[in-house]
Amino acid sequence: MRKDYYLSGLIIMPLLLCTFFLTNSCDGDDDSEGGITVKLNPGSVSLTPEKGSTATFDIQTKGSWSIGRKPSFAEVTPTMGEGNGTITVRATDNNETSQPWEDIIVIDVDGAENSPFTVNVSQSGSGATDCYAEPQNQLVMCKSLGFNMKFGSNTKYFYWKFFKQSDYEKMSESEMLSQVVTGNMDDRCTPNIEDVFCFYDLAEYTSYVAVTVAYAEGDKRGDIIITPFTTKSNYNQPKAAITDFNYYTSNNNFFYGWTTEKNQYCSKYYAYAAASNEEFFTYSCADKGYTVLFLWSIRAEILKSGEDHSTTINTNMWGFDMGRDKLFGAMVNNGTSYLPCSYYSDHYFQVLTWGVDDSNEFSGIVDGRLYNFDHSPNQAPQMKLVDRKDQNKDVPGQARLNRNNIILQRIQ
Repeated sequence: MRKDYYLSGLIIMPLLLCTFFLTNSCDGDDDSEGGITVKLNPGSVSLTPEKGSTATFDIQTKGSWSIGRKPSFAEVTPTMGEGNGTITVRATDNNETSQPWEDIIVIDVDGAENSPFTVNVSQSGSGATDCYAEPQNQLVMCKSLGFNMKFGSNTKYFYWKFFKQSDYEKMSESEMLSQVVTGNMDDRCTPNIEDVFCFYDLAEYTSYVAVTVAYAEGDKRGDIIITPFTTKSNYNQPKAAITDFNYYTSNNNFFYGWTTEKNQYCSKYYAYAAASNEEFFTYSCADKGYTVLFLWSIRAEILKSGEDHSTTINTNMWGFDMGRDKLFGAMVNNGTSYLPCSYYSDHYFQVLTWGVDDSNEFSGIVDGRLYNFDHSPNQAPQMKLVDRKDQNKDVPGQARLNRNNIILQRIQ
């Protein structure tokens, strides 16, 4: 009797153990190796452009879980839990751009073999497509820079502002936008490819950013464009220095002549010379930040033709229609250049040189001279070098483009 009981116990115990292990290995919440499984449904969520829009996903697990990372544009609740649950994702800002915002949620699950797990999150944009204002054709000098804009086909107007990189990095996007998008009608710019945006009195070898925010019909915001710039160093720049200036004669014709010498960084250089009986506007407005506009126009002439040629800079763009000018292109060797002069009628002469390095990059500095002539009775004109009005300018004279809108900004 006692023996039979013992034998029965030996038979029953293995059956109970088998039942125990079979029951746990078949549980749907655990993997085949005994670890905790996790199911996320769905694996991605989408938010509408409006602030406050929500979406949810479910987590199915027997483990404890916590949110390890959330998108910068959304909040996630709850941030921790145990077992099955529903997680809500809520947009914290309006996406007024033309592009969706995308990020992930990272979920850590205790005891799960493949933890952490991720859910993709996107917030669609409400902004206008092909609506932007983007700087192009940048001209960067040591202490000034300029650019014009290209525009998307749906751009109705835009705002812009210029920052030092160090100041820009301290601002959140909302703080930056509050300074750029003022809402003031006077601060709005309408698209015009002829406008040139200029900045002067900048620090050498310093990083800046231009921010542009465009809008389409119905005040629908387009893309925010962030464009970085770094001004050039004043050292190791290609330079062609003007070393001499004088009158020259040939067959009773008079010429202005000047000698130019390259430094070791200069592979070639361009020279611009102009003579007139009126004072150059380029020089009289030396404190108005027009240097970069003057150089902008000269660069356009250089890119149009690298050869020697007369230009319309002096006759059309600077506020008077008198005088003569010429661009001397792609000079490689040191030497003397000449421009015909009207010996007794010219009162002013201006010349500048602009070096280029081996990679065809324009120098951040130029060398320039301005002369006027005293026409005393019965005497030949007495030549006088005019002092530079501001030693910190890139060139001794500055100029104004004859455009509808001239945008100048001085950075403190």
